[in-house]
Amino acid sequence: MFLRSLLLAAGMAATLASGASAQHFGGHVELRNIDREGDLKVIAGSAEISGRIGEDLAVFGGSIEIDAQVEGDIRVAGGNVTITGNVAGDAEIAGGSVELTLDIGGSAEFAGGYVEYTGTVGGTLESAAGVLVITEDAVIASPADMAGQSITLRGHFLDNVEALAQEVVISGHIDGDVEIVAERLTIETGAVISGRLEYAGPSEPDISADATLANGVEYTYRDIQLDWDGDQFRNRNFDFDIVPPAEFFAISGIGFSILLGLLALVMMPKGVARLSGKFRKNSLLAPL
Repeated sequence: MFLRSLLLAAGMAATLASGASAQHFGGHVELRNIDREGDLKVIAGSAEISGRIGEDLAVFGGSIEIDAQVEGDIRVAGGNVTITGNVAGDAEIAGGSVELTLDIGGSAEFAGGYVEYTGTVGGTLESAAGVLVITEDAVIASPADMAGQSITLRGHFLDNVEALAQEVVISGHIDGDVEIVAERLTIETGAVISGRLEYAGPSEPDISADATLANGVEYTYRDIQLDWDGDQFRNRNFDFDIVPPAEFFAISGIGFSILLGLLALVMMPKGVARLSGKFRKNSLLAPL
């Protein structure tokens, strides 16, 4: 699973080398208060980006901080990812730790060990995370489909919600129908579910007396033990190909360095060849 996920991430990063766009590659890339009309593509050990991008933004790196207005789509994969601002198009964001305060005009896809989202999603939301938190200030305008170990829904969902998890906690407002498959379901004080609520699991849900369920709950006993790395999650009908385990995102420095080296070879083969030649001329490295 780790290798498959790493190769997929590498494939995404390799695409940054194509197309007519501004490209930045390095150990640390810092782009402050930029105002760019076209695409922006970055591969770096760490990246800090702020300003306006007139078209698409794609970033692959270890530590990523973005505070930007993106007028196209955004695609980000990293170890630690923090993004604020707004995106006119779609968002595809993956990382070990992902913290988003981001308005998204289109659809959103999140994957990570820990994902926390605040903002408005105009399109559908699809997420796979070890821990997923949709905060009380979040608004999801279209259907949401989520999978994970722990899912906490505190925001306002204007459409239907589906969740598959070991634990689901609901304290927000859901206007549409809700389908939950989980080992544990907790509906807290202040929660409002206006549509149908269907829950399947090994025990009845824990529902606060102060929660509002317009149509009650349809509970089905199901003796399930969900495995985060198992087929129940990988076979979810998400657009992204994998639902990686949380452990995947603890990417080692060695692995990331090798990946950057491969990307450098793809993007700058002549430069890598010249550098290799210089190393081989060094007597200490001649055996290599």
